[in-house]
Amino acid sequence: MTDQKQLADWICLDAEFAEGVEMLELAVMSGDGRMIYTQRFRPATLRRWRSYPHGITPEMVENEPLFAECRQEIQSIIDAASHVIGFAVAENDLRKLRQEGIHTDESLGIVEIRDWFWLTHGLENGLDYRQNVGLNTCCRELGIDIDESKEHSAAYDTECTLRAFTGLLQRYADKRGMANASIEEIERRFAEEFAVEKDRYDRANGAGYCCIIRHGDGLYQMKFTKEPPAYHPDIIASVAVANRKKAMVRFSQMLTGKILYGNFRFERLSKRRLEEFKAYTDSYEADDEQFNSKLLRLAGKFR
Repeated sequence: MTDQKQLADWICLDAEFAEGVEMLELAVMSGDGRMIYTQRFRPATLRRWRSYPHGITPEMVENEPLFAECRQEIQSIIDAASHVIGFAVAENDLRKLRQEGIHTDESLGIVEIRDWFWLTHGLENGLDYRQNVGLNTCCRELGIDIDESKEHSAAYDTECTLRAFTGLLQRYADKRGMANASIEEIERRFAEEFAVEKDRYDRANGAGYCCIIRHGDGLYQMKFTKEPPAYHPDIIASVAVANRKKAMVRFSQMLTGKILYGNFRFERLSKRRLEEFKAYTDSYEADDEQFNSKLLRLAGKFR
């Protein structure tokens, strides 16, 4: 992929927020490197906020327009794009743009830099997918210089994000012998390969062990581990599972009557429940993993 003009209808964006809620700044570059939009905004409701890490104070935006005043122009940019590039762009920037009234079509392609970084560089260098990789780490690993004095400016972060993506794109294409392939061919190949590797990663990290431990205070503990539990005389029983989160939901409901996130204690262990535990088997399904993750996150908020 030698011609960056193939990315002309792709956009790369970054936004900064007041207290993670109201948008303070938005920058958008075209995939071929043109800055097509940069604007700061005056929050509609907040009057004071912490300026870390973006450095934007209330005084700096007191004469800037509200986001609502610029919504139509921003919507036209989003509508014209075939893909949007960014870090956590779907769960962060696009989600918050939608909260500001921006519509995103289902056909909009999402290009998550973390995915490209992990498959193209991190996987072969022993970096975990869930490792907290941000723009600075990504650029450092790729040999891209970062001016720390400009970090967290939406315009500068957008520029660095695009540089990181084009570097990863070229590296991926070169490694797969696709240097002259179209962007559509590279994107399709990446999506197929990432799906396989991510599924393998999820299965390996979802599997583990559950064990019941007797405590001297008359209670029992259910413990979940990725590695086999070391021998201990107080371990009553342990089972291998394909999906620890699914097992968390099942066993916490079975033994306490409610969903609990993580290790938990319980009072009674009947012979029947113990036999149910020992006989437990499961399988890993991506949909199950997402469903149980949501259940456990909700349970964790109310524990």
